[in-house]
Amino acid sequence: PTYKILKNTQDTVNTTYLLYQCGLPEPTPETHPELEGITFDSVFSVPHTGGLLVTATTQIPNIEILNRRSQVVAFAVSENLVSSPCLSQQIIPAGKEDGSITFLPLYNDTVIEDYVTEHPDTLVLG
Repeated sequence: PTYKILKNTQDTVNTTYLLYQCGLPEPTPETHPELEGITFDSVFSVPHTGGLLVTATTQIPNIEILNRRSQVVAFAVSENLVSSPCLSQQIIPAGKEDGSITFLPLYNDTVIEDYVTEHPDTLVLG
């Protein structure tokens, strides 16, 4: 198939994602009857190119290992806790918007939801 179903069965998460090959149409139960009755929390074309919103500094090493640093578009963490020198170079000074990394207020789910509404291709890590 041209898609994969990814299940996160962590105790508190329990989410299901549909990942499909970029450039192809999104699979539906009409085109893939085996998907009938499955509910997906999110559907993504892969590889993902819509940007990453980081919600914890512990995610940074994995992003860097996967060489996806340039895809980070926003942080919902304190700016002074970002210890990666390479990511620090992408951080924009307060009050400037030049297309680099944007910082969102901490612990504010509404602001994160608003950001995702404005940038629907962004993947929220957290």
